[in-house]
Amino acid sequence: MLVTRQGRHLGLIIALVALMSYWIPLVNAHEHQKIYHGAWFTITYPEGFIPRGSLSSFSNDGFDSVFFREPHGLVEFYVYSPQWGGVASDIMFIPAHEELISKSEAISENNKVCWITIAAKDRSYLRSIEETRSFGGSSVKVFAIKYRNAEALYAFSNEYKEFKKSLQQTAD
Repeated sequence: MLVTRQGRHLGLIIALVALMSYWIPLVNAHEHQKIYHGAWFTITYPEGFIPRGSLSSFSNDGFDSVFFREPHGLVEFYVYSPQWGGVASDIMFIPAHEELISKSEAISENNKVCWITIAAKDRSYLRSIEETRSFGGSSVKVFAIKYRNAEALYAFSNEYKEFKKSLQQTAD
């Protein structure tokens, strides 16, 4: 009887440890996020990253675009999410200093998505940009990541995916 009882306890302990190892990373992942409130959006970003508003909103207080810089300068996340359509002029391609590495597009029923990768001519960084624009241009959102090298991109790829997924666009 004692062996059976210990076996049950051992099974329960193993189940609890397995459950805790599943839930603790999910809880901790959200503890290390901060929320940024733009003019027409909210987005979460990694704690420790430094936000810098860029394009001011014409129709509300706050910014339509924001850069989020990792403290060591390895990566920088970017979001542009205005109330209506517009142009993310603060991340435009600069031919004198940059070269186009790749460009591709996809068209769905309602949107056109454009992916662009740009490299600095001095090899100091790369930028990957994703622009989603509705047909007619009434809505647009742009994400970008600037990174020193492939290792930095890989090291922050999960945080960048979470950053993009967290965008909540608001209306008036």
